[in-house]
Amino acid sequence: MVIQPLNNATPLAVASTVIPPAVAGAAGVYKLQLAGQILVCRSSTAPVLAKMDGGAYFPLEGGFVIPGPDQGFTSITLQNNNAQPVVIVLYAGKSGVNLIPTNTQKVFSTYTKGTDLKGGTAIAAAGRVTFNGLDAGNAAAGPRKQITVQNMDAALNTIEVLDGNGVSMGVLPANSPPWTVETSGVVTVLAPAGASRVLVGEMFYTA
Repeated sequence: MVIQPLNNATPLAVASTVIPPAVAGAAGVYKLQLAGQILVCRSSTAPVLAKMDGGAYFPLEGGFVIPGPDQGFTSITLQNNNAQPVVIVLYAGKSGVNLIPTNTQKVFSTYTKGTDLKGGTAIAAAGRVTFNGLDAGNAAAGPRKQITVQNMDAALNTIEVLDGNGVSMGVLPANSPPWTVETSGVVTVLAPAGASRVLVGEMFYTA
């Protein structure tokens, strides 16, 4: 989120702080002097509770814009009920603040699985190996994020990579650099020129 004061606005006050974690059921609390008429939470590593001066607590997390009372506020109290510390960045100013939101994308966790790095996967002449985009050994996993294929054939036979419709996506000479594509769909590795050996690595979403 980019925050720019308008010509008739006072400069923004900014505070970046770490709220201590909850311990033995008691919330971590941090109070800071931050005056203004509007409170903007630029970012927060987890949701927290906040209150202006002696008011009631309200939820606060990254992207929230909270108008203050008519007379404004002079202090903010932050309450962390999480087991981990929370890093938070706050802005405060008058209502003459121009807020330009920036789209954000959540990054989902992934893990990687591959064929035997010493021997690779053997493919008979004119044979093929198909990867359907799912981890057969982990039913709780999400779809594949990306797949990497490398031709490791000692006899210098080429391999071909096909999509789910049988359309060629690339022909890989032996010992060429690894080939990577972002796809959750079916990928087939074909050995059209003779028996080959390939390394295949797949990255899956954890859920």
